[in-house]
Amino acid sequence: MNNNIFINPKLNTYKHGGGKIHYPIKLKTNFKNINITNESSINICIYRINNQEQHKPFLQYLLYKFDKPDIISFPFKKIKQKDNPKNIADKLAQKLLNYKIESMGYIISNDIFYFFYKDNTTLTVSNKFKNDKLWWCLIDEICNHNQVLNFPIHKKCYQLFYKNPSLIYLKKNKRKLDIPIIAYYGDTIELINYIASLGLRASQYRTFGPYYYFSSYIKSIAWGGWTSNYKKRLILNKKITDDNGKYKQGGLIRFALFLDKHYVMLYQKNDLFYKFIDNLNNIDKKSSKKLKNIKLFDWTNQYNSLVLGNIKYKNLSGYFNINTEYVVKDFNQQIVLSTHEIDTKTLKTNWDPLYKKYLIK
Repeated sequence: MNNNIFINPKLNTYKHGGGKIHYPIKLKTNFKNINITNESSINICIYRINNQEQHKPFLQYLLYKFDKPDIISFPFKKIKQKDNPKNIADKLAQKLLNYKIESMGYIISNDIFYFFYKDNTTLTVSNKFKNDKLWWCLIDEICNHNQVLNFPIHKKCYQLFYKNPSLIYLKKNKRKLDIPIIAYYGDTIELINYIASLGLRASQYRTFGPYYYFSSYIKSIAWGGWTSNYKKRLILNKKITDDNGKYKQGGLIRFALFLDKHYVMLYQKNDLFYKFIDNLNNIDKKSSKKLKNIKLFDWTNQYNSLVLGNIKYKNLSGYFNINTEYVVKDFNQQIVLSTHEIDTKTLKTNWDPLYKKYLIK
């Protein structure tokens, strides 16, 4: 008898926006005949579906941060042949969630048993620290970045999703739903809680229009570590930087972003922004007057978001952009996940885009 079955659809079906979404994970449900060895271990895979009406639904998995080295993975435990793996898994899941819960089913891979649990709690924004153990993570963090902030995710964790792609997507009417990407915003700590409560406001004077600007983790450190011009800054007559523009305390906000229909900026002749970038690349050739004929805001007529990767100038030494940035058109494309304080001891005199050891407290 094949004990690989789809979990009862009613258990994993949710109403959203007048329709129904489904998480069609395929798990073994025969808990009585589990063959284990003294090399076996159990991993606890707890997920939740954030299903707020004002946003598209999205998945998160609960991962555990280990120390020395800093690495994030599923909570796990070694077991012996005499053990009842489901009972041990259920007790460990209960300890993590602080309420009684039973496994929906499991997946076996190389003597590792992955027991799955559905958590029904809702997303709450919290200020998280380096030593916190439990982290709700996006699929994008697990499968694409293989890290949370700059903490690596163990390969057994993301490889489970690669081998079982049904774990990656929510579906609606058999169609895969978009997965939000991870993005960050940095600023002085005096503004972080305000932004986290109300959402990031549109930037009125940025290059690509009065929209919402986010970045990679490394670039958000630049925004949250220093003023943009490396000069001192005051808020309500209070000095919040040193004389070189480094914030006394900077912070980060971690976001889920729905890019929807998006445009990836490239320095190629058919690119929407080629003339603008090339003008800067040839600034010594006195071509700056061409700028007035370049429309930088028209992208919103066709797209919901812009993605700026590493774009190196061809003639100049340097970059038009280094470390990824995202520009989104609508406020509701952003969802705050968590806030963090930057460990200022890991900051250099100036921001270094190639430095990988910036940390949170």
